[in-house]
Amino acid sequence: MAEALMGLRSRTAVVLGLIVIAGVALRSALLGNGLWRDEAYSYFDVTTPTLGAMFEHIWWTESNPPAFFVLLRGWTELFGVSEVSLKMLPLVWSAGAIAATYALARTCASKSTALGAAFLLAVSTPAILFGTDVRPYAMAQCLTAVDVALYVRAISRGDPRSLAAWVVCSIVAVFTQYISILLLAALALATWLFRRALVVSWFTIAFGFCAVALAFVSWMPTFLHHVAAGEPWSRSYGPIGRLGFILAALAWTCPASTHLPELIGSSASFVVSMVVFVFAVDAVAVRHRRGPSLPDVSAFASPLVATTAILSCVFVSAIGYLQIRYIVPLLPLFVVVYADAFARLLERRPIVGRAVLALLALEALASTAGATGRPESGMRAVAAQARASVRGEVATWLVAPDDAAPTLAYYLRSSPVTLYGVPRWDHPEYFRVGGYLAAWKKPDLIGDALRRVNDLACSGNTRLLFVKRFPLGTKIVDIGGLPTSRAGVLEAALRRRYAVLTEKSYDGVNEPAALVDFRLSCSRFRTKARNGINHAAAGRSRASSTAVPKNPIQRSRRWLRA
Repeated sequence: MAEALMGLRSRTAVVLGLIVIAGVALRSALLGNGLWRDEAYSYFDVTTPTLGAMFEHIWWTESNPPAFFVLLRGWTELFGVSEVSLKMLPLVWSAGAIAATYALARTCASKSTALGAAFLLAVSTPAILFGTDVRPYAMAQCLTAVDVALYVRAISRGDPRSLAAWVVCSIVAVFTQYISILLLAALALATWLFRRALVVSWFTIAFGFCAVALAFVSWMPTFLHHVAAGEPWSRSYGPIGRLGFILAALAWTCPASTHLPELIGSSASFVVSMVVFVFAVDAVAVRHRRGPSLPDVSAFASPLVATTAILSCVFVSAIGYLQIRYIVPLLPLFVVVYADAFARLLERRPIVGRAVLALLALEALASTAGATGRPESGMRAVAAQARASVRGEVATWLVAPDDAAPTLAYYLRSSPVTLYGVPRWDHPEYFRVGGYLAAWKKPDLIGDALRRVNDLACSGNTRLLFVKRFPLGTKIVDIGGLPTSRAGVLEAALRRRYAVLTEKSYDGVNEPAALVDFRLSCSRFRTKARNGINHAAAGRSRASSTAVPKNPIQRSRRWLRA
């Protein structure tokens, strides 16, 4: 891969540089959109007092390995934890992914086709939207391109240095995102399918895969814990549903698939996307059939990359992850496939090919323009509004469902407030997957929350700021296996008990929110002490409970184990 980049002619280098700059510009327009729930999780992951505490936090709260968060921790120590500074690290990785995609495509095709692949990733709407997400997606995307490029060089040329570099890159990749494990499995299966074209022994290849697996053994207990915790908010699907996942995921990889449904409808968009995908795969097959007239590496590498891309997408979809963010790390492989198809189109219909590329660029500009200025989460506006409205009064903050509490806690990190949540009352900013379903199913969940609110009212709190991640007028429904509709039951009970002062919805691309401001009043039938709360204790601790460190995660870690 290094030779591919060093061997660029000056004109090609300039074109690639312009493509990278254009990709960075498109992504930079989204830096001011703020954070949402998943990104707030990353903030709490990396702001622990010690590195050991961070790994413990990842054990309880994350579903990803630690490599990205270790880098992000060092990054925040240098540049701070503002929205823009947090998003700059994934932006750097996203820019690197564009250059790495060129290197990957260059192992399979000509320079012009490789530049086309870099262009397709630069203007890919999913790559743009997730290019500044404070999660491992951009880093995993870059590592995918580098990893497969090194692997193709190693097994097609017998280069031991490329093989050693591939092992190191693969180790970093599996410690960045678990999707990389599925990528390596797809790469191994694709290699077996094209085993006759190998110039290295199977023993050498197996040794490389075993080295990666051996390095991952140290993380295996945490990996198994994350697998066991799973995603309780996800629905389970049968074989037919999984097949639909696979087809939908393949359609998502198609350029311009993001806005096609708005123009021609979902069904027609799906058909067009699948036709384009089949056309792209056919272009790769033609290249493979013409192998004797092409360089051996090109004839072998292109179908290997295409097969790896398809198998990876199948593996990711088969385990039930029907979310585009899990396909984003695989995009470099798919844009290489599509670049082959565009090269074929340009050869036969140059005017049509240029028109298609121009339309893709316009589509990227439209996507960026449509997303620019739209907040990722409504919690930023909720925090600003609530801070302004409760000055001089003692207020209680209650988030239900509490999986949105980390976002609100991030935007309130410099304010002396304490958040409560439902179903987990204390420290909801530390969202934990383990035991989350059991917390929602507690029989006395609603009654317990009402008693706690009344205890706080009787201890001097005059306002209740009820925050939910649903707009007003939207019914709170169950999500997957989680009975989150109980948060709606709690809201209805609060409305019956207390007067509503104001209520308002706040827009968010990924996390809309609503704030309902209640005037609290103490019930004449005071509840008994329950779950460690009584009026005397609440009164004595009111001042301390409303003044917390600027970084809430510095509080005792015992809540993580609760």
